[in-house]
Amino acid sequence: MDASTTDRIAEHLGSFLTILHDADVSAFQTQGVPALQAESFWQQDWREIQDRVLPLLDCDERRAVLARFADFFDQAVSGTLPQALLHGDLTHAHILYDPCVTEAISIIDFGDVQIGDPAYDFAGLYWDYGPAFVQNVLDHYAAGQGKWDVHAFRARVEYLGLRVGLRELLHAVEHHHTRRMREIRAELRASLSLL
Repeated sequence: MDASTTDRIAEHLGSFLTILHDADVSAFQTQGVPALQAESFWQQDWREIQDRVLPLLDCDERRAVLARFADFFDQAVSGTLPQALLHGDLTHAHILYDPCVTEAISIIDFGDVQIGDPAYDFAGLYWDYGPAFVQNVLDHYAAGQGKWDVHAFRARVEYLGLRVGLRELLHAVEHHHTRRMREIRAELRASLSLL
């Protein structure tokens, strides 16, 4: 993908996420859109990562993940995270674009729509495209301006992006995909070295 296509996609994603995350959450709550990211969700998620994934990492990697998780978890369980309408599964598989068409991209698969921390919608982008791309999207993102702590938001995006890799590693372990485990470990190592 060339730089102008990447910039165009980042701009569209930033605009899309701004509109989605600025939507009136209460209107969607009354329609039954779930809030799935309760304290129990994050506790269970962390137990699985801690028990089955962290032992696969070296000491420095574990330390880096633990530090990022602690910051994230403190916010997640305090009930102070912002709440927004989320796509819930925004990854490369759900972003369609045609390099020949300069004005449109499509976002598909709203089957995981939910209410939760807007940083969650950046996690798949972080893991799939890396921190530089996510920064480009954030440069075009205006949701929560003046309401959210920008530094804390970006730290949550970073942790949640790493979490995608940790969950993929867990999936590879559960399904005995040795080659994929090695690939994910290399990707995690590279991501952690960028931080």
